[in-house]
Amino acid sequence: MPSPAVTDMQYMVLLPFLIHTDSPEKVCVQLTHLNESVTLSATLEYQGENRSLIDDVVSEKDVFTCIPFSLPKSNSTSPVTFITVMVKGATLQFRSRKSLLVKNSESLVFVQTDKPIYKPGQTVLFRIVSLDKDFRPLNEVDPKRNRLYQWTKAELKRGLIQLSFSLTSEPMQGTYAVVAQQASGKTVRHPFSVEEYVLPKFEVTVKMPKVITILDEKLTVTVCGLYTFGKPVPGLVSFRVCRKFEHAATTCYGEEARAVCDEFSGQVNNYGCISETVKTKLFQLKRSGYENKLHVEAKIKEEETGVELTGTSFSEITTTISKITFEQSDSHYKPGIPFFGQVKLVDGSGAPIANEVVRISFQGGQTTNYTTDEEGRARFALNTSTLYFDSVGIRATHKVHPYCYDRAWVVPYYEEGYLHLKRFYSPSKSFLKIEPKAETLTCGSTTEVRVHYIFTPEAVGEQKKIVLYYLVMAKGIIKQAGTHILDLDQESANGVFLLQLPVRADIAPVAQVLVYTTAPSREVIADTTKFNVEKCFKNKVDLNFSASEGLPSSDVHLLFRASPNSLCAVRAVDKSVLLMKSEADLSPSSVSAYSEGNADLDVTIPDTITEWKANAFCTSADTGFGLSPTVSLRAFQPFFVELTLPYSVVRGESFTLKATVFNYLAACIRVSVTLAQSTHFLATPVEKEEESHCLCENGRKTVAWLVTPKSLGQVEFSVSTEALQNQQPCGNAIVETPEKGRKDTVIRQLLVEVCGLWEGKTELSHRLDCLGLVSLSGEPVKEKFSLLLPSNVVQDSGRAYFSVQGDIMGTAMQNLHQLLQMPFGCGEQNMVLFAPNIYVLDYLNKTEQLSEEVKSKAIGYLVSGYQRQLNYKHPDGSYSTFGPRYGQLGNTWLTAFVLKSFAQARPHIFIDEKHIQDALVWLSYKQKENGCFRSSGTLLNNAMKGGVDNEISLTAYITIALLEIPLPVTVCGCPLTESVMSCQSDDTVLPRIFSTGKKDLAIEPCDIRIMCCQI
Repeated sequence: MPSPAVTDMQYMVLLPFLIHTDSPEKVCVQLTHLNESVTLSATLEYQGENRSLIDDVVSEKDVFTCIPFSLPKSNSTSPVTFITVMVKGATLQFRSRKSLLVKNSESLVFVQTDKPIYKPGQTVLFRIVSLDKDFRPLNEVDPKRNRLYQWTKAELKRGLIQLSFSLTSEPMQGTYAVVAQQASGKTVRHPFSVEEYVLPKFEVTVKMPKVITILDEKLTVTVCGLYTFGKPVPGLVSFRVCRKFEHAATTCYGEEARAVCDEFSGQVNNYGCISETVKTKLFQLKRSGYENKLHVEAKIKEEETGVELTGTSFSEITTTISKITFEQSDSHYKPGIPFFGQVKLVDGSGAPIANEVVRISFQGGQTTNYTTDEEGRARFALNTSTLYFDSVGIRATHKVHPYCYDRAWVVPYYEEGYLHLKRFYSPSKSFLKIEPKAETLTCGSTTEVRVHYIFTPEAVGEQKKIVLYYLVMAKGIIKQAGTHILDLDQESANGVFLLQLPVRADIAPVAQVLVYTTAPSREVIADTTKFNVEKCFKNKVDLNFSASEGLPSSDVHLLFRASPNSLCAVRAVDKSVLLMKSEADLSPSSVSAYSEGNADLDVTIPDTITEWKANAFCTSADTGFGLSPTVSLRAFQPFFVELTLPYSVVRGESFTLKATVFNYLAACIRVSVTLAQSTHFLATPVEKEEESHCLCENGRKTVAWLVTPKSLGQVEFSVSTEALQNQQPCGNAIVETPEKGRKDTVIRQLLVEVCGLWEGKTELSHRLDCLGLVSLSGEPVKEKFSLLLPSNVVQDSGRAYFSVQGDIMGTAMQNLHQLLQMPFGCGEQNMVLFAPNIYVLDYLNKTEQLSEEVKSKAIGYLVSGYQRQLNYKHPDGSYSTFGPRYGQLGNTWLTAFVLKSFAQARPHIFIDEKHIQDALVWLSYKQKENGCFRSSGTLLNNAMKGGVDNEISLTAYITIALLEIPLPVTVCGCPLTESVMSCQSDDTVLPRIFSTGKKDLAIEPCDIRIMCCQI
């Protein structure tokens, strides 16, 4: 905002065009050649009032100052505001008004879960991090986008909150999301998966070039298998290299019509790897008609256990042999100042090509050769003193390939670089040019900025000293400002001066530098450029384990270093989980860095052989956010046993349990392997049982049992291995016994499921209730009950319970909490068990008998039942016994039951209103013209509807459900209590629902009416 034409006095006000609210901003003011005292004011018209940014008396001849300010959150719908600058003195008076944009600042919010993938029944731990305090509800969303949990008014402590929720034992599998909503309405989503899985013991990696060119005659493919604890996997490798056709032939011709493949196999070496040189001639890289990829699928079968895992990779095939591009180059040149530029030469994969000659040429002018450095870059400076064209082009070339074309073939391509330049205009032919920097600036350092200049007599006039002003901006905010004085008595009007730029965290990741001066003619001579700054934080966070390796179940320390009084959050992840899905945490934990900036967290290494990856972040009111590098801890012992188990089996089904003993001691040992006996399963050795086994360095032995589970649920298996004090040699080697860690025991649980499940999801059940009488005379009374189960019941799945009470109502009234049950089974069973939990909670609460233990138990059951019932919801809002996947229609009785129960559960747990509205909409479409409800779908258990099945009873049931929700409804157009009376004369006892016609069918309570039903 320069001043109007004046002989001497000039002013300039500098501030960003876009201002963010609740953010520290700066406005900079320059006044020059003052010959009297003036009052300087800058006023911002904001939210209907004038906010003063500057109001000061200036007496100095030359002034340059920057003043901090901030604006509160804007409630205006228009982002445009105005700034007015006034300079007023005895003889001087100027006024200028300009427009600005004001935008509410958005906090940076991110979400972490303790791991990216979960099993049914596990607890999801998650953390929300916000770098400001303004926060709104956060929700969970399942694969059907049903809202499962909601936390409202979540308060963050120093920008951090940690929450958790439990998955049901039979959730919908798929991708879920934690959703955090900010005050602005903007949401942040973090996905996680729910699956039934077994963690992999080792990883199969395929290493090959990311990109190959059509001129490559061979490539190397390396396949490796490594256990999560870092040791190589012994086994057999097989892999296929394939190039698919662009258009596969019909299936009649088999696999060879889909791709051209080559196969390789072999044993891994001592490092767990195998490498093969693949010749590309078979894959015809120069022919068209194929996909431009080579795919590799590799499998490693682990010795003895037979466990086989797969790894994949691919190479892109490109016709580009080299490519040259311009980097950090301006779009204008300034005559007389060198044009600084940089090119980068890469191959088809994007890898830099070093020590190659590239040719840089002006269009129709000078041509110069440059050699690329190790990064493939060549920096150049072109003389522009003789250039006066309005526009000019610069061309960069590497190699030229003769042109040829055949549609069945592809040819190599060397891509050139081209840059179009325009001449920069200056009335006085004076220029400033900030010399660019190719390297990224390092935080905590000071960098030297070179500024080239040309000042002509037209720009300088009679000045002997020129004041140059500079600003440093980052993230749209002025961060630094200063001046540099150029003394023309001692320096030339054409040259270079230096600025010292402190590189701090607040100017990362990109700093924009502006250098300018004003000529007496009002011309602003300026230049600006951007410098890349390494991504760093003012809060320097460091994290280390007290040891890089430790025994399972041993103690270790996590050492933190951060700014004093920081709140730090740490997470650690098992590398096995990373193999299932990238991005993971194990257990969020928060610590505080003390006043000296250090903290120590005691942790116990989990009892598993693997590698743990840990990192941390910290927040501080003074220094803000900081992030640590990732550190590793290897949980390892040189002698241990591991089990190979499936995720689950069916009771009565036999499977092979394998125990593999590893020896990484530098000596031979003799070991025994024992499976603890149990009444829950039968186990017989697969091979002849031996008392001991010989294991030398890096040796392994697998012992197997054929196991048949006899019990349901989680069955425990305990396998122990012990290094024996046995003098019997291992071949010619002497046996040693380790001093520590002679014995290792592994206990694992296996889920044993009952047969006869509906695709593993729904168990049909039968319940028989018996009532007996007991004499009050004091004499013992014996009474027999016949517990007859259905003939088709699954063996051992029946359960019987009994209790003795002093009165006939004792069980119901004195042990109401025992009526609480975990909902399970199909859509009908689940609701039959879900609803009583609500009634028990309400009764115990109103009679002041509700303990925290019972309340927690009941709410847990309700949450589980709510999640489970959503499995049986149809897209149209109705519910059926087994849900939409089996082609069932939604059932009217069940939908009304769900509607009523969900509505009644709202005071106790979160219920998404959408489910209630969806059910209401669906029921409204099932009402006939006479007001009665049409029956839809089927029920397996007619007891749910009292054993009757007609429209009158169905309509009455739905009416009761609607009245018990409750909703603010009317009957026959009048309030409920009055309308019942007024409708009696019309023999009207049942309701009719209709919508007021909202297009989105989202019926609000005020849209529901109850009309007359003629019976």
